[in-house]
Order: sequence, then C-alpha cells, then structure tokens
Amino acid sequence: MLKNFNKFFLYFKVIILIIIPVLLIILPSDYMDHGQSLCLSKLIFNRECWGCGSARACMHFIHFDFKQAWNFNKLSIFITPILV
Repeated sequence: MLKNFNKFFLYFKVIILIIIPVLLIILPSDYMDHGQSLCLSKLIFNRECWGCGSARACMHFIHFDFKQAWNFNKLSIFITPILV
C-alpha cells in the first residue's frame, strides 16, 4: 500500500514539474499584472516586502521582458535562474 502511494506521489510530482513551466510559458506575460496583491506585508501594513512583485517579475523574465521584470522586482534576475 505504501509502495503504491510513493509511486503515485512520484508520478504526481513529475507531472506537476512538467505542467507548471509549460503553463507559465503559454500564459501571456501580463497575466498576473492585474488584481490585488496577496502579500501579507502589503495587505496588513501597506508596505512592500523584498518579495513583492517577484511572481510577476519571474513571469516577465520567462517571456524575455527583462525591463518590466526589473521594474517589478530587482531580485528577479537572481530568482528566476535559480528556480529554473
């Protein structure tokens, strides 16, 4: 039983690791630019943290829009290659 669960979990991880990058490449670069921020620092204290804009910046970085990625978060130059 445990062996089957471990096998299922391994297949699930592989499928997720394949689907997420493909999905991010298919979506337009400005897909996450609009809407309310999910950052607790921004919502509670109305102050941006070092991670604010990193998801949007990585999305623009993936689509080779480096200027917009830099404007959202300066750390995207380091974050995106590490995630890849």
